[in-house]
Amino acid sequence: MTVMETLGPLTLYVHFTWGQFCLFCNFQAIRNWNSMTHFTKVKQATSAANLQLVLQANIDSAGKGMLLTWSTTGQIIWGLTLEMAGRIALEATKVTKSWKQIKIKDKLEGKIFTKFRKSCRPVVFGQEGVFTIKRMTVLKFFRAIVKGTFRALLTIGE
Repeated sequence: MTVMETLGPLTLYVHFTWGQFCLFCNFQAIRNWNSMTHFTKVKQATSAANLQLVLQANIDSAGKGMLLTWSTTGQIIWGLTLEMAGRIALEATKVTKSWKQIKIKDKLEGKIFTKFRKSCRPVVFGQEGVFTIKRMTVLKFFRAIVKGTFRALLTIGE
């Protein structure tokens, strides 16, 4: 069992979750920019005393800053992770392609080395056949965040 058989579905799930979280933060910050009073309400009920504790926080500027910070931080962290994984995948494919340049003296050795080179698969991050991280994945991620934010605002926004 390879590592990516286990971590591939997890990578796909984390990519989806980061994207949705950033979309949520962007959408809430933009949609509720002028009306962020009483934004967070937490209700907790105690069964013994039948009391209800309602915490209402007026997070006018703090809420905006918090949502924007979460979104920006999430995009930067996941973008850097995607960039590093994409660069590793690119370098791994360069290594196997560079083996074609090796000068081989013996014909039998050349056949064996060619079979070996073709049997080596480069390092791939993600679920193979479903989602693999390449250099373009970073740009697609940021494009999806911007596009999704504006689509949500146009569809749901008032």
